[in-house]
Amino acid sequence: MDDAISGAVETRPGLTALLSAIESKPFDVLIVSEQSRLARDTFFTLTLIKRIEEAGVRIHGYLDDSPITLAEETDEVKEFVRAWANSAERKKTGQRSRTIARRVVEAGRRAGGRLYGYADINGTPDPAQAEVVRRIFDERAAGKGLYVIARALERDGIAPVRGRGWYASQLQNIIRNTCYRGVITWGAQRRVKRKGKIVYQASPENVITKDAPQYRLVDDKTWYAANAISDQSAANTWRGKDGRLKSRATNTNGFLLSPFLACPCGSPMHAKQSGKGDKKQWLYTCTRKHLLGKKGCSHPGRGIRVEWMDKSVLKFFEEALVGHTVKAALQEVLDEQKAKAIDPKPLEAEIKKLQGEIKRLTDALASGELEDIHDAVRQRKAKLEHLQGTLSGLGAAKEFSIETFATRLAPVLADWQAHLKKSPAVAAQVLRKLIPTRIVVETKPGGGWTVRGDCDYSAILRECGYDAVTNLVNEIVAKRNRSRARRGARSTP
Repeated sequence: MDDAISGAVETRPGLTALLSAIESKPFDVLIVSEQSRLARDTFFTLTLIKRIEEAGVRIHGYLDDSPITLAEETDEVKEFVRAWANSAERKKTGQRSRTIARRVVEAGRRAGGRLYGYADINGTPDPAQAEVVRRIFDERAAGKGLYVIARALERDGIAPVRGRGWYASQLQNIIRNTCYRGVITWGAQRRVKRKGKIVYQASPENVITKDAPQYRLVDDKTWYAANAISDQSAANTWRGKDGRLKSRATNTNGFLLSPFLACPCGSPMHAKQSGKGDKKQWLYTCTRKHLLGKKGCSHPGRGIRVEWMDKSVLKFFEEALVGHTVKAALQEVLDEQKAKAIDPKPLEAEIKKLQGEIKRLTDALASGELEDIHDAVRQRKAKLEHLQGTLSGLGAAKEFSIETFATRLAPVLADWQAHLKKSPAVAAQVLRKLIPTRIVVETKPGGGWTVRGDCDYSAILRECGYDAVTNLVNEIVAKRNRSRARRGARSTP
């Protein structure tokens, strides 16, 4: 059903297409070579057979010319034994493969296919590719970023490992590979099945390292220097337990709040050195005023001390990431929603209306102005998605348990707080998630400063698994912001 994809994987494209197709029953019989072609997990196989049969489709195996069915009790036993045998064979095959690979590594050879930089699996260098590998290590050791290295390779017309272009992940895999310094490392990760998917997990207890000087392309000094740069870069990222990035890198130009501050005139603020000699200090100042003087910005003040502002904002968000603070903020939003008692029926009617309009527009694509129709469909789909999100949020709010939320919240907040204190680069990534718009910094007439801004908890809600509630929170916060903007417009002379 799916070429080159293990039957242990439950979310295979071909299988997904089959399950979607049988809903309308376009055929009566599904023909497969044997039961293992459906799946190779005992209980999933039986569930799959049952689902296909309940859709009114019979399954037939042509190798033994027999039906695959759970119709009778004896059939259930027969198919269970088959499924168990297929699952056991898959596991034994994996064990045999790992045993053979281990022996290959212990003999001083790489297990697996040909590695970039070599002409064969035995370590014979490919002259052109080996030179590219050395270039990558030299440039990384010199401090260049992976993106810069990748673009330079493309400009020079150097073919990538695979695909059409060079990617940071390809370069990082090359830099991290110990084979290029003449040491084979095997077993650092192993494939395991979780929730129907094949994932990779670390297995440090199974790691084998073996000196293999025939594979060396770079010296130890260059290899370690390049990896030190990658280690430093990794230390400045915010990743979850699964290793995925939780926030993109934020360019702060060396100053934590440069991307997040704004002057009341609407201009961003940047860090600027002011004063002379011992009185030199860094200030966050209005960029428009710096460039155009008082003509650009008439607000008073030269700026606010960088260390004061950084300390104040970090302290605020450390306190904002305390469990009872987040719970109180969310409870306030939910209470507001319950007090308004939004009736879901008008939303449901509007959703039904939009679905009908989208269907009619889609049917009309065969004639008329195609671009106009496409635009109309896109607009209605966007509105439909928004209404569905709001409707799901209403139901989630009714069933919301603040106690369950508090249990899920504690470890998430601990992680956010720890990374907020880790380093300026990582702290900026955390702030990127929490600050939806720039913080406005204004000088008070009698001295001091007023700081105004919003704190957005939606990313924390999503990480806790409350996506539906997030839609509702965003809707209410947006209404508050619009109301605040109208009040501000009325107070302006």
